[in-house]
Amino acid sequence: MGLINPSRGVVDFEGFRALKPLYEAAMAAGIWVVVRPGPVNMIPYINAETTAGGIAHWVTAEVAGRLRTNDSDWTEAWRDYILGIIEETVPYQINAGGPVIGMSAIQLDNEYTQDYPGHGEYYEELKKVFHDSKIVVPLTYNDPNQGGNFINGTGAVDLYGMDSYPQRFDCSHPSAWRPVVTNYHEYHERVNPSQPWYIPEFQAGSYDAWGPGAPGYAPCAELTGPAFQSVFNLQLWASNAKLINYYMLVVCSLNKIALTSRKGKSQAPTRSPHD
Repeated sequence: MGLINPSRGVVDFEGFRALKPLYEAAMAAGIWVVVRPGPVNMIPYINAETTAGGIAHWVTAEVAGRLRTNDSDWTEAWRDYILGIIEETVPYQINAGGPVIGMSAIQLDNEYTQDYPGHGEYYEELKKVFHDSKIVVPLTYNDPNQGGNFINGTGAVDLYGMDSYPQRFDCSHPSAWRPVVTNYHEYHERVNPSQPWYIPEFQAGSYDAWGPGAPGYAPCAELTGPAFQSVFNLQLWASNAKLINYYMLVVCSLNKIALTSRKGKSQAPTRSPHD
């Protein structure tokens, strides 16, 4: 949102802000796209790794109400941006031969909770804008843990998902393994058995810390290397996961994310902001 909607009333999809080249590149490569139109992931809020979570800076200065709720001035602030995302995305949905399977789905917001005042109502307002448009792919959500948010009740989405970073991020101790989570299937059967089990973010790497004491990229690559990938991906298979989105395979991050390829080779890092 911060790039595409840099000031009130301005929605810009030109040049490096364009989405259509991204969608067309995905079509050419034969990969699916999960649109996260939050202010960060393109929804007004997309994640914690971006400045203000991706929310445009003019919003933080001009909107008096509580952000990421159903406060009326926040709703007014995100509406033009979301309508612009919809217009750019509609021709690239899977039903039109495009790569977008879900905005697999539209992800309404990032790692949000349902039980605070105004949160569910905020989702309902976002949902209404998408449902009133030509968007037909499912609306999704990524729970930060086994919280059961937005499966039922006010703001419930079409497809629930849960993020998972089971190995965590302690690159200073790359040989220390976290326990393998074994209850994913039980949790899925308990909270949303009628839907496919969806992991919107599954750990594909780890960030290196800042400062002189940082261990560097090599230990991070070991921490989430081929041994981790084999064991934890087999666990996802055993859990009957049907949709898995890896976070992340390509990155340019101020947080210095270190990646490991499927062959266990550390990927070359860069130090510019990721998107």
